Amino acid sequence: MTYAEGSARVNHFGSGLVHLHQQAHGLAEAAQRWSVGLWSINRAEWGLADMACCSYNLVTAGLYDTLGPDAVTYGICHSECSIVVTSSDHIASLLRDSSNMPVLKVIISMDSLKAPTDSKTAAASSLAGPILRIYAADKGVQLYDWEEVEALGRIHERRHTPPRPDDTFTICYTSGTTGIPVSQGERIRGWIY
Repeated sequence: MTYAEGSARVNHFGSGLVHLHQQAHGLAEAAQRWSVGLWSINRAEWGLADMACCSYNLVTAGLYDTLGPDAVTYGICHSECSIVVTSSDHIASLLRDSSNMPVLKVIISMDSLKAPTDSKTAAASSLAGPILRIYAADKGVQLYDWEEVEALGRIHERRHTPPRPDDTFTICYTSGTTGIPVSQGERIRGWIY
């Protein structure tokens, strides 16, 4: 990927995120400083999503496999993530627990939800995307894949809205070894007091 391609993808994905948030919440104008959960292993889409959030003054909240399912639910609710960008392997668990996350409105799969065109893999995975979409609709959660969000962003392109120095950049949770994970900000404030 070239810098120009990366920049275009950041712009399109970020514009798509802002459009989806505005649509999901029925807002007349685009909002800033709301939270987006990022949940996957290290991959290009994680970095692109993070840069898109920075470009549009959105707060990222890192969600990690090592935290466990209860901690992920807690993190989404605590940071008020209305959108979670994730790899496809986490979609079913997010939907299964969505009744405990009333703030969650949209899930974006980093992986395609379209049926593969390769006949060798089509038989095994052709129903995964449509089944997840039905499950999401049943749970009242909108489900998109990465390409769909970029396409929305190309249609609804927006100018960057850079953060100010006093805006929140990200929310990072600790492992919560002895209980519920806490954000680093809460932990640091606890040390200060």
